Amino acid sequence: MERNSDVVVLASYAPLFVNVNKGGMQWGSNLIGYDALNSYGSPSYYAQKMFNTYLGDSVISVTGVNIPTQAWQRPPAPKQVPTLFFVATRASGSGTIYLKVVNTAGFAQSVQFHLNGVRHVARTGYRLC
Repeated sequence: MERNSDVVVLASYAPLFVNVNKGGMQWGSNLIGYDALNSYGSPSYYAQKMFNTYLGDSVISVTGVNIPTQAWQRPPAPKQVPTLFFVATRASGSGTIYLKVVNTAGFAQSVQFHLNGVRHVARTGYRLC
């Protein structure tokens, strides 16, 4: 959505809520789970939150190489899709660059970043889980 923000104006997520009590779950892709006492966000919730919180006002070109793929079992036929999704934006007021990476694999993956033309990079970043 960020890469095509000139075209995508609004977005939504469905199904949104799921009752996590036994027998209450209809879909595997709900955004927020709840029971009588608690609620929690799914991994998709935290990915959506990251993209909404760390948002620049212009998209920066970014490419990935040698990105692993995984089988996506969706009709009409299975296909291979990347396990890492990413986008970079820049906040023109502060010069901050936000590089957001989402790992859809069920395990940690090593990633290297090469930032061409960047004079200064902070020693630390933020890892959101």
